[in-house]
Amino acid sequence: MATPLRRIGRLNEALEYCEEAMKMAQEAGDKPVQAKCLTCYADMHRSKKEAEKAYSRYEAALSIMSEIGDRQGQCLILSNMAKTLVLLKESQKAIDVNQKALTIAIQIGNKLYQMRCHQRMEDHYRCLGDHEKAEEHQELAQRLKFEMELTCSICGTEFATTDVQLEVMPCSHIFHALCTPLLMTRGNSRKRYCPRCRSSVINRPTLV
Repeated sequence: MATPLRRIGRLNEALEYCEEAMKMAQEAGDKPVQAKCLTCYADMHRSKKEAEKAYSRYEAALSIMSEIGDRQGQCLILSNMAKTLVLLKESQKAIDVNQKALTIAIQIGNKLYQMRCHQRMEDHYRCLGDHEKAEEHQELAQRLKFEMELTCSICGTEFATTDVQLEVMPCSHIFHALCTPLLMTRGNSRKRYCPRCRSSVINRPTLV
């Protein structure tokens, strides 16, 4: 409950739920939940621009995640620590922490985290004026985005995070609903193909 409440800005209510969850986790000796509560506390501090408090909470959460061997949890917390360091105007340290997150993301094979790390690295290097490094990370992020099929191959733009209508092909590839009519009217009426895998598209895609 604390996380969605924090995301919609109801921080006081989020804090109450987080405190209750932390108390229960401590009584039960549940370290993974303790780490998540500390992360939630840190997220709330970061939302209020209380960067130093946020960073110390993230450090405590990272310590627990390292102790219990939760690699994905470590990656997420390191990513949030890097964001906090930006608020503290410590760009080089943010790059170092983000590189640690990227290393773990590669080790566990999490392409979404890898992409986000590269996107943050691009921003860091642009702020430092190193455009060559920035473009290198931009290219790597774009490559991962394509591998994960987060862009529409018909129009070439990224799928939005808002409620945009999508359609799925018989081959399971997904595109913008507004783009699929263009595909269905392209070329020979007897031969239409998915632009992603070149599978034949006979019928209209399914709305999802």
